[in-house]
Amino acid sequence: MKPFLLLMTLMVFFVGTLFSQRDISKEAIGTSMIDFRYILQFPGQDMAQRFGANSALGTGFIYKTKSNWLIGIEANYLFSQNIKNSDSLLWDLEVHPGEFIISNSGGTSEVRLHERGVHGFVKFGKIFPILSPNPNSGFFVTVGAGYLGYKIRIDNVASKALIFANNADGYNDYLKGYDRLTGGFALSENIGYMLFSNSRLFNFYVAADFIQGFTKNKRKYDFDRRAYTDQSTRHDFLYGFRIGWVFTIYQRPPKDFYYN
Repeated sequence: MKPFLLLMTLMVFFVGTLFSQRDISKEAIGTSMIDFRYILQFPGQDMAQRFGANSALGTGFIYKTKSNWLIGIEANYLFSQNIKNSDSLLWDLEVHPGEFIISNSGGTSEVRLHERGVHGFVKFGKIFPILSPNPNSGFFVTVGAGYLGYKIRIDNVASKALIFANNADGYNDYLKGYDRLTGGFALSENIGYMLFSNSRLFNFYVAADFIQGFTKNKRKYDFDRRAYTDQSTRHDFLYGFRIGWVFTIYQRPPKDFYYN
């Protein structure tokens, strides 16, 4: 943790001193940005049948032009323990109600279920300097296209459940019959407010977050249902909000040269 805090402090000092010549309070400036974000999301449509609310952490790169156009790329890791119908997922392996199955010693073992996934997008948008302290801040809109993927992670607690134990290569193909791995093309939209402080040391944004995934099941067969999976397109939607911390890298202004 200490090395991370030291790195963050150095980055803030670097941005605040090396490029302090630019006066963003008076002019719109082209700049590169790296952001770190937290997202709270609520599923809709088909995804709501499997999961509840999830969190996501992510990072990305954005370039803002002098005319406040935005173009960038981002990646996010989503996670949750809100699995719907979890009692029925492992019903064929249970010896008691809940997530307990026969262990390799003949007793019971605990299995925990988690939602895990990723989404990433190439994004394009614009900042509108309304109700802002400088020409670089204001309300913004972005749209993007990319990928949404997710699955149910089966946590074999203490590796006691022999059926879910990894083989010598670190894999277990049996997990694939239960994990509901799904992925595909997705669209993204954000509407929010982005602030670049005049001191350049306090930069952040808040935004509403919308994702529409047009995904397909990546598995052919579900062991618990004892049936082949539906390969039609799913509509996996996510709604929520995000908050991000932004590091900016301003270009040096050109030096003036005078000749006699």
